This record gives sequence, structure tokens and C-alpha cells, in this order.
Amino acid sequence: MKLTENGVAYLFVDKAMQEQFGLSLEDASASVTCMDSIKGCLCWIAFIETGDEKGTIRVRLRSRFAAINHIAEQFRGGGHACASGATVYSEEELMQLVNAADAWIKEYKETNEGWL
Repeated sequence: MKLTENGVAYLFVDKAMQEQFGLSLEDASASVTCMDSIKGCLCWIAFIETGDEKGTIRVRLRSRFAAINHIAEQFRGGGHACASGATVYSEEELMQLVNAADAWIKEYKETNEGWL
């Protein structure tokens, strides 16, 4: 797990880790909930490698207070304001999503009170 400067926690569950611990895609996707109590963290993201021929990485985005579905929509996804999903196909896209979320959380923290 890593934490950005502005409080976005994220982790990547690759196929090797899924096999090592006997995780289904659904089990691996549930790992997003492991980050929901990190102090100062308003957004957390799980990236789950599917192992398909396209190199698909499923993304699970969650947040506290800050709507993040607009971030998911930029990466072939969508969902609820504070619980969304998306899809990326490379490490470069993965980091683009993390950077977009980090910039949004920074803006949210600067313009809103009572989030901590």
C-alpha cells in the first residue's frame, strides 16, 4: 500500500499475490475496504490485475465525503459519489488515475471544512 501526499491510499493486487493467497477477483477487490480507516485519508483505491489478455486492471475507488465518481468516469467507469469502479490497462494509466485522485483530494481539502 502507498499513500500520496494529499491522502489517497492505494494498493495493487497482482495475479501472483492473488494466487499466493488463493484470492478470487472478488476477494482481491474487497481489499479496498482495508484502507478505509487511515487517518487523514479521504480516498482509497484498489487496483486488481485480472490476468486477461488485454492486461485489464480493475479499479475500486472509495472515499469519505469527497465525490470521486467523476474520476472513475475519466477511466472507463462510474458509480456512486463515494463508491465507484473503473478500468485501466497499464501502469501509466494507473498512475494517471492516482494523480487525478490526489489532485482532487488536495482541492477538496483546501475548499471544504469538517472532513477530518
